[in-house]
Amino acid sequence: MTGNILFVRHYSWVGKQIRELTKGYYNHVGLMISNDLIIEASFKGVKITKLETYKYLAKKGKVEYCIGKVKGISNAQIDGACKYAFKQVGTKYDFLQFLSLFFFMLFHLNRKVEPIDCRYAFICSELVAKSYDSVGINFNNNIDLDVITPADIERSTIVRLIRE
Repeated sequence: MTGNILFVRHYSWVGKQIRELTKGYYNHVGLMISNDLIIEASFKGVKITKLETYKYLAKKGKVEYCIGKVKGISNAQIDGACKYAFKQVGTKYDFLQFLSLFFFMLFHLNRKVEPIDCRYAFICSELVAKSYDSVGINFNNNIDLDVITPADIERSTIVRLIRE
């Protein structure tokens, strides 16, 4: 499962707002770096999380999740994307960008325009998109990587969702 994308639907107020604004089913993404470890950007920053955490939360009814496979990706690209993500562990969460993206979505602004964001901080979908972009894989050429959302990745023609 290394190189796959974890898609998460959090049943929280913030999660609901993200889904409503982005018109997506999921509101969070992370990059699987092994069969049981994910690198993700959360409000606590970029960190490594065990898949078991999401399995537990799903049993408690707090989240729903599935795995996405990137079509046509090579083992070298998977390794490169995972290495890029791993280098970001410990980086802060980009709250400024999160708020900027909220306004972009709320007011239907062109997302080809660079938002206000911190260069050395990430939101979840930006981390996943930039990890893949580092190896030449782009989920949507019409959206700046700084404002890509989990819904954009979910709807990408190069991602196939696999229900668990």
